[in-house]
Order: sequence, then C-alpha cells, then structure tokens
Amino acid sequence: MANRLLFCTVEVLLSAVVLWFPVKTSGLHPPSGVNVEAVHGSDFLIISWNYQRDVPYYRILFANPPDEAGPTPVYCLPDNTTCSYCVSNLNTPDVSCITLNSHYTASVSIKLNYEQLVSVRVEACKDLIPEECLQRSEWTNYTIPPGAPSPVRNVHARPLSSKTVEVSWTAPNQTRGTIVLYSVLYKKENDQEMKRVFRNAGKGILTRLSAKTTYKIWVTASTSNREGQRSTLTTVETYADECESSPCKNNGKCHLYGGSYKCLCEEHWEGPRCEIPEGFYMKAKKCLDAGREGNSSLYSNVSLEFCVKECRAISSCKSFEYGLGYNSSGTFVNTLHIKSLGLCKLQHASVSHQPLNDCPYDYYEKKPPVSSSSDVFLSKALFTGHLALMTSVTAILSLSPLALV
Repeated sequence: MANRLLFCTVEVLLSAVVLWFPVKTSGLHPPSGVNVEAVHGSDFLIISWNYQRDVPYYRILFANPPDEAGPTPVYCLPDNTTCSYCVSNLNTPDVSCITLNSHYTASVSIKLNYEQLVSVRVEACKDLIPEECLQRSEWTNYTIPPGAPSPVRNVHARPLSSKTVEVSWTAPNQTRGTIVLYSVLYKKENDQEMKRVFRNAGKGILTRLSAKTTYKIWVTASTSNREGQRSTLTTVETYADECESSPCKNNGKCHLYGGSYKCLCEEHWEGPRCEIPEGFYMKAKKCLDAGREGNSSLYSNVSLEFCVKECRAISSCKSFEYGLGYNSSGTFVNTLHIKSLGLCKLQHASVSHQPLNDCPYDYYEKKPPVSSSSDVFLSKALFTGHLALMTSVTAILSLSPLALV
C-alpha cells in the first residue's frame, strides 16, 4: 500500500515537472508596449515594442489587411529598450524600409491607405518556425492619419458683379484621405491676403470685393489633419459696375440703381433679372422626382424661349425643366452655355403630383389660369371704377364758375 502511494506521488510530481518545464525553460513572455506609427505619410508603418532578452525571433501578424512576416530577427536599439519592425507601402512605388533605416534589412510590403485601420499582433519565437512562436501580444489597432492633399486642379475665376467673383475647382489627384474643406486665398495688389473656407464644394463665391480690381487667387484642399499645397495662381478682375456683367436676361435692360441695379424686362418676361417667363413659377436648381421620367419629352440644344413656347402650346404640359449648358446625356458643356442652349424636359406633372429634388436644372411650372368668375369680377371692378371716375369729372365740369369761387 505504501509502495502504491509512493508511486502515485512520484507520478504526479513528474507530470507537474513536465508541464512546468517548457514554460520555465522557454524564457518567453508576451511582447508588451506594442505601438504602431505611420512615417512619411502612408509610406511606412513602424511597429515597436519593449525589448525582451533571450528572444531571438519575432513574428508580426496583420488582421487588416490579413498578412504576416517572420519569424525573423528584428532591429533593437543599442540601449536595449525597444525593438521595431518596418512595413513599406505596396501602393507607393520605389519605397524601401532599408532606405528609411539601414538596420531594417528584414521587412515586408503590404497595401496601406490613408485613414485605414490596421490591426497588429507581435509574437515572440524561439526558432524560425511559426510553431515555436509561443507567446503573443494582444491586437493593437491603429488608424493611419490623413495626409496633405496634392494641389487642387483646374482653378477658374469669373466676375459676377463689381463686388463678387465665382471661383471653381476640381479635387486633387491625390486626396490622401477625406477632404473636409477647401480654402480660397485671394488678395489684390499691395494688400493683405484674405481667405474664405468652403466645405464639400467644387466652387464658391467671394463677396465684398472692390470694383474694377484685379485679384490673385489660389485654392487649397485640407483633410482633418493637414492642409495641402496651393493650386496654380489664377487672376480675375471685377466689373466696373453692376450692369457690366449683363445681369438682365432675355434682352432685359439694366439700369444702375444706387449701389445695385434694376432690370426693365421685355414683354413676356418677369422677375428681378427677367429670368422668369410670364405665366410661370420658377424654382432654381430643382427638379421633379426622377421616378416619372416616362411622362416627359426631351429636347436638346434648344433655348429657354423654345422650351417656354413648347410648353405653352401643349395643353397637357404642366411644367418643364431647363438646364442651360447641358446636353442630351445630362453633361455640362461650356460651349452650349456660351450659346445660351441647353436641355429642355417638358413634364405632364407638377409639384402637386410629386416633390421637388435638388438638381442642376431649373424648374418652371405653369401658373393656374384665372377663373371666369374672377375675370367677370375684374371686368366689373374696372367698369365700376371707370364709371365713378367719369361721374366725378362730369360733376366738376358742370359746376358754374360762381360755384368754383
């Protein structure tokens, strides 16, 4: 019985030693202090962690994007405080970790993008086979910060009046993250530089400018982290007065009125700039719901006057949309805009049938006809007023000179 008990005790002790021995002799512990940092924009990722004595190799695991490197020797600082590993961006040609630091002889290349979430884990290894990587860190998540966008393209400026200028542009070729705003920088000769900020736009309007003055203009794009380079310089000169820009449409005559202007419209046109055909309501940059495309008729390369006449002539036409400068495929063409031609869409529906949505065209709707009872009422009112006027005149003329005295 005693021998049996002794045997069991020895067996338990041997089992404990067997289980304890690999852990004790391995000398490995999970890497700690894991940190990830982007260098030179998104060209490189440097993964670093606290130095571990007697750990010859490490393996780097990536969850996003899925990839791995090692087991491999890594570079550790001479003071034995930190070890690190370099990752180069596969999307950026001609970049190499060894050019960043000659000690990064072992590295890997993966696809990296600005504002990308990267998940990294570091494993400590006894040997060059993955099965010997017995201790691992927790996953470390890192978002590559946005960079500085490349220069804004195709910057154009045109005067709208003596005090306003419209500036338009195209987004940079390399946004290097999400563009959150555009800055328009402008100045006149021998004056300080001014700035206007526009968010989520491809154009903006500068106001409170000086008449008949030349302005220098640049545009920059910015991410949440950095402002990009300036665009190529463009210049523009404001008009001398409000009428020089020909604000009155459809042959309306412009007259200066204080610091502004007034338009004298020709027959069949109305509105502040003679832009609205008589008998129609108008909403700028609005269209009917696109779900009713089958109830419309399209005309391309036509004038606004043509569209108005067609809708007036067709009794079933309740409204129309007109896009100045747009062709049949809905693309803006500057030559059409210069020729005052565009896309006309006659509709058999109005806002009473479906809502209006934002769009690049203008919406025109026929005004309801005046009812016959209203016509009769108006005619009676005019007749009554005319009769009263004539009665008064007759009474005055009938007075004798004595009575007038």
